[in-house]
Amino acid sequence: MLKSVAVLVAVVVGTTLTLAAALAEGQRPVVSIAATGPASARPGETVEYQFSYVIEGGPGTDIAATWSGDRIAYVSQRVVSGGGHVAAEPSVGDVAGLVRWSLPQGAGAVAMTLQIPADLTSGTITVGAYEPGTDTTHSNTVTTGITPAAAPASGGGSDATRGPAVPPWLPGLALAAAVAGAAAAAWQVLAARPRSQ
Repeated sequence: MLKSVAVLVAVVVGTTLTLAAALAEGQRPVVSIAATGPASARPGETVEYQFSYVIEGGPGTDIAATWSGDRIAYVSQRVVSGGGHVAAEPSVGDVAGLVRWSLPQGAGAVAMTLQIPADLTSGTITVGAYEPGTDTTHSNTVTTGITPAAAPASGGGSDATRGPAVPPWLPGLALAAAVAGAAAAAWQVLAARPRSQ
């Protein structure tokens, strides 16, 4: 009887065939996951990766996110939208593990934040997500390149070799002094000219 109901729903709705058949057969929900994150980051920064998902059919399911990279540490997770809760997560500072969320049917997003060590000047972070217990539901992979901190903008060297920093108001003060000096010189020229009557 249940299979015939699934076929009837498929005939009436058309595109509901896969979902209705999955529900009638007691199969897992249909899940899609998309991962996003930055293309590059600098040593010492925290980096957030988001996992957008759509879960159709069934009461919901779990999604797990993993990462790899030299000494990249776990910081936190959050449910961005769509409800649900974290089911498992590593301790703050762990450099391996996975974050697992239990999520309801529908669309939403979850996020994971990782920390790059301050002394790590090269390498990559690779992040992805999947539905545990399946071999087919995986997100795309996000790779973040770790780039060294930029060199000082001008002058190079340390503060000790460059001398004291110039206060931001000093160039404006110098310009005001130059304008005042030019105005005073112009006034003297005008004052020295004979006046016509």
